[in-house]
Amino acid sequence: SLDFCGCETAQSPTTQLLRIRWFPATVLEPKTAATFKLLRHFHILSFESKVSTFEYWQTLTRLTHNRGVVIVKDHYDALLRMIRNGETLLCSNALDGDMIPQVLEQQSKAHVPSCVLLVLNMVRIFLRTGRVPRQKFGMGFNLWLYALFLAIDANFHLARKNVSSDQMDPGLNRGWAYFVEEQQYKTFLTDVGKCPQEKSTCASHNAVNLAETKNSRGLAATGAGTVDCSRHNFKWPCGVGDLQKGEKYMNMDYLFFSTMQHMGDIAVLNISYDIACMGRTDGEAPERGWANINPVATSTREMGPGSRRNTLDDHFGDFNWKKVTNMGVSLSRKLKAAVPECDQHVRDFKTSTTLEHERPEQVANGALTQAAVRLSLSQQEADNLEHGMDDSLHEEVSHSVLISSGMEIEDQQCWLARDIELLGGHPTDLQCTKLQEWGNILRRKIEQWSKVQLLYMPVIARLRASDMPTSRTHLTEEKAHKIELWLPSKIYGDATDPVHQCDAMLSHYEWELRRAQAYDALDDLRRANTRASAIIDKVELNVSVAAARYRRAWSALRHLSPALSRTMWKEEFPKLENDDIRGMSQGKPGQSSGNRTLSWIWKACGIASDAPEGETVLNEYITSIKN
Repeated sequence: SLDFCGCETAQSPTTQLLRIRWFPATVLEPKTAATFKLLRHFHILSFESKVSTFEYWQTLTRLTHNRGVVIVKDHYDALLRMIRNGETLLCSNALDGDMIPQVLEQQSKAHVPSCVLLVLNMVRIFLRTGRVPRQKFGMGFNLWLYALFLAIDANFHLARKNVSSDQMDPGLNRGWAYFVEEQQYKTFLTDVGKCPQEKSTCASHNAVNLAETKNSRGLAATGAGTVDCSRHNFKWPCGVGDLQKGEKYMNMDYLFFSTMQHMGDIAVLNISYDIACMGRTDGEAPERGWANINPVATSTREMGPGSRRNTLDDHFGDFNWKKVTNMGVSLSRKLKAAVPECDQHVRDFKTSTTLEHERPEQVANGALTQAAVRLSLSQQEADNLEHGMDDSLHEEVSHSVLISSGMEIEDQQCWLARDIELLGGHPTDLQCTKLQEWGNILRRKIEQWSKVQLLYMPVIARLRASDMPTSRTHLTEEKAHKIELWLPSKIYGDATDPVHQCDAMLSHYEWELRRAQAYDALDDLRRANTRASAIIDKVELNVSVAAARYRRAWSALRHLSPALSRTMWKEEFPKLENDDIRGMSQGKPGQSSGNRTLSWIWKACGIASDAPEGETVLNEYITSIKN
């Protein structure tokens, strides 16, 4: 028991309890109280863990006596009242009831980020003087930087059962925080609800059209709507309200204009609402707020209307408060990440600006293709024949034809190896027959090609002899897709003294054809990454084949470069890593849409080919860079 001071100048028992930092359960003859420390402990714990008052009371009961022998006196109802009143007073930060609306209005402004307040001041100057205060905002002032971005959304997890009433459980905030004033809100809905609901004409946006079909049996509220600042992910004052039956225009319109009355003068306003077609704005801010508040839904679902609004107001306020207190750390971290990303985006944008003024066929002409290189080499041979110069050692196969046909056989070997790998553990007879016939045809091609190769590259005989098993011949020992062709790049890569072992003309021809092969492979990679997902399996196969083809070309160029004194080729053809193989709209693992970077394969020369999809690929690349 407590003895209160009974002097003539003594304060009321309630005041005496508050002065020793005890919060009474009632202001009339209080007999139960909780310390400020306990209320604050529950306050912060409920924000972080979303624990309910009942769970907290059970915890206190077990901490008091956990053996179950002694019956702890039930003070749950008193704790509910103390927590509810304490939350409201802590939120208002004042004990004088007449001052609560003014205090909450000031706190709402305090929770708004400084840049938005800066906008309001700037707009007032602009509207009053008719000019932008450049001396304050800089000569490079852009009005959109100071625009207000709002997002509207509804959450049907925050439903409330049809229990209690506003008379039995009135709210203590009465429109002074985030929930709108209930009486005015319901009066508006009653008046406007007589008008028929306008149907949405947007495709695949049925939230409003299906509002009347929302199951509301046993519910006083089917959810809650909100208006958020999508730039800073803040709940705005007087921007939250209950939904009686689905997501209707009249509910969301009232919430929007209710929160806009606190905005004052605004020059630029951007609104995103997920039931309507919209531009590229961050409309996911409400969803991030819902993720924070949804764990409370199981508790608020059973509450009366006033308790529920007070509880959600309290959690919304804490969500805003944490955003404000963490803004310095958050902005510092994001700024450090944004500076190098900004530099990269500037470089990508300059690249896109250059490509935007070029047509796809002009870009393609800057990049080689194997067909173009073979045509060029054939024309050179034709000129030589016209002037009586013929250095071919075979009547049908010239130097360039030998190398190009060898590279074609190499591609066929890779395709055969791929099909064998995908065959599975239980192939059919027909599948085995097809692969065997293809292997036989490829083996005969290799045998015929190898005979001509010996004329131009006599060193091949020694290399094959050293690589040949003793029991059987080389061509019959190995599978067709595993037979080594010994092109010049392979000789330079494996032989111990390759300087004089291969004709320089053959090396030069392979160098030109390998460069063209690398360009073709990059073009296949880009084209495969832009096709529809309906054929995703085939696309993935084409991507892996194109990547392997580029890597073969890159490896051959690496082997040939020392002999041909080519030192700058890696700037033209970077090494292809697995992370580089991705579409234009895809970033590296862990990158979001706001900070994703383009793979170098989309910025390499030859961004588009002369194929029909070349124009589409180029336009998609430019759009991706700008976005």
